Amino acid sequence: MFKYYCRVSGVAIALSATMPVLAIEAQPTGQFQIQAAYVSEAVEAQHWLLQMPNAHIGVTAVESMPNGTFTAHWRAGFEPFSDELELDQQQVFVNWQQGVFSLWGGQLRSLEATFLEADPMSVLSVERGGLAVAKHILETENKAIRADFQSGEALVFSGQLVMDENQDDATWSLAAVVQSPEGSFATTYRKTDADENQWGTKVRWVSGTAALVAATVFQDEILAWDLGVQFQGARSVTFVNYAVDGEDDGLWRVGIHQMLTASLVNFSEIVWDANNDLQWSTGFQLSF
Repeated sequence: MFKYYCRVSGVAIALSATMPVLAIEAQPTGQFQIQAAYVSEAVEAQHWLLQMPNAHIGVTAVESMPNGTFTAHWRAGFEPFSDELELDQQQVFVNWQQGVFSLWGGQLRSLEATFLEADPMSVLSVERGGLAVAKHILETENKAIRADFQSGEALVFSGQLVMDENQDDATWSLAAVVQSPEGSFATTYRKTDADENQWGTKVRWVSGTAALVAATVFQDEILAWDLGVQFQGARSVTFVNYAVDGEDDGLWRVGIHQMLTASLVNFSEIVWDANNDLQWSTGFQLSF
């Protein structure tokens, strides 16, 4: 009995010495935002509103290995002021990154949302930054597989495929990004049907503390476009943006973001359209 115990213990020690040590790091993620808003067109007879938009929570788990990094992520949005608190799953995916190659699977952001919805040209006070192009592109895709290839820091190529057994034809999209200190250029392509494939572009040009950003979505014709100018200060960003959705009149956005800490932003923004309907919002956004 003693000899048997020694043999088993010896095998266990040998296995533990040869197996890699698992060191999974799990970190909660989230975003909370509170703002006071004035709207010229009253909502339920109220011009002043207290809002908490764009709130979400999640968790990210990372496992580093000698030959790559494995990441799992889950995220859900919610409306803090609703009568019944419900979580709306927004993303859930796993990611394997090894050198210049990265593989994703799950409920992923679409390539258009990843590369065309640029945070610097977005406003914080409305959904999806108030971008005109956002109205014509998918935010997420379920049952998706994505592969990225990055050549240094200059080139990124991505492809995404949706595996939906309810559709006869697979949905797929491609993206390419060229980056440099002077800016970046991104283009996306989505295979929809034979005659209406969708293209998207985003250009960002940087000169000193100023940046010019433009994004478009094209499908037989230009569906929407956004144009913005930002000025970067030591701890603040001011911007002026103009958005056009189809044949509608344009929408103006003006604001300032002040980075109080790495996680906390104070913002003040005005959004108004050709009918002079406007919304002024000011508040704080906490991200972690």
